[in-house]
Order: sequence, then structure tokens, then C-alpha cells
Amino acid sequence: MCLNPPDCECGVGSVGLNCSAEGRCYCQPGVTGDKCDRCAPFHSELSSTGCEPCGECEQNLREDLQTAKQELDTAEGGLDTFEALYDADTTACNAINSYVEELNETIANSTSRQDNLEDRLDSLNLTTSQLEGREIDLLAEVRPIEIVRYVYTYSYVHL
Repeated sequence: MCLNPPDCECGVGSVGLNCSAEGRCYCQPGVTGDKCDRCAPFHSELSSTGCEPCGECEQNLREDLQTAKQELDTAEGGLDTFEALYDADTTACNAINSYVEELNETIANSTSRQDNLEDRLDSLNLTTSQLEGREIDLLAEVRPIEIVRYVYTYSYVHL
């Protein structure tokens, strides 16, 4: 079933004025669009006889553009991979930083314990020095007593 030409509004690149029941016009070679109003890819110069295929230069340019688009798509995929790796590296760096903080805390605690032990050792050394001093004092007190005892024992035995 075809529609009447006034209902179709077909463009210059159509074959005749009739269109399909869906309102789509019948296009000349190299022409596209529901109304046959534009050239298909790799075609140019819309006319009532259709669109002419592009020359070799334009064809090469279009192919280069398609290749560039594919390379851009590939690069975008690579960027996604890079971003994923960057996120993974950031996660790893955060884990390492956390571990370093834990090590620093352990070192600080060890240093604190070492300081505490050094204080206790100093205290013990002071106590040892005090005891040694007291020993000397006691020996000084005992010496006269031993002399007296010796004299007393010697005197008593020889009497």
C-alpha cells in the first residue's frame, strides 16, 4: 500500500513521489533517510539521481576517521584499565601507610617500655650503690667490735 504524494513529502533523492505505508520514501542509490533527504555514508552531492560515491581521498579520510575512532575506543578502554590499576595502587598504598603507622606505634611503645626499663635499672643501680655504701658503713662499725672481741678473746685466753 502506498500513500499519496502530498502525504509523503519525499526529498529530492527519492525514486518517484510515492512512499510506503509507514511513510518511508523509496531512495535513489547512495541516498538515505525516511524522506530520502541525505546522502548515505561515503556518498556526497545529493541530487534527483542519487548521491555519488566519495572519491578515493574522501574514502581514505573516512577510513582514517573510523580507524581513529576505533583507536580512541581502545584508548578509552586502556584508560579504564589504568583507572582500575590506579584505584588498586591507591588501595595498596593506603594499606602500606596503615601498616607503617602500626609499626611506628609499636616502635613508640617499645621505646616507652625501654625508657621504663632504663628508669628501673637506674633505680636498681642507685639502690645497689646505697647498699654498697651501707655495707662500708656497717663494716666500719663492725671493725672496732671485731678488734675488741679479738683483744678480749686474746686477753682471756692468755690469762
